[in-house]
Amino acid sequence: MPTQQLIVPNAFTPNGDGHNDVFRVKNPQLVQKFALVIYDRWGEKVFETVDPYSGWNGFRGGNPAGTGTYVWTILYTDILGATRSIHGTLILVR
Repeated sequence: MPTQQLIVPNAFTPNGDGHNDVFRVKNPQLVQKFALVIYDRWGEKVFETVDPYSGWNGFRGGNPAGTGTYVWTILYTDILGATRSIHGTLILVR
């Protein structure tokens, strides 16, 4: 049985214009269990959630995170019961 692939963007612009303001998966309805963690370029955790409908708003400790590249990891179980671990990078643009 094939797994259900998540769609994950590679950039976002948390500038308050209502477009791409939050980094999150685009098809959370495909998920039973979910864990997203985002790290900065030094490996420090900047965000985590277990809610597939939630996402990172680009803030860190109440302050806007800097423009740059961040690393994300996702561990999820899809609606067919297959568990996958995926990772990638994203660019935060201010």
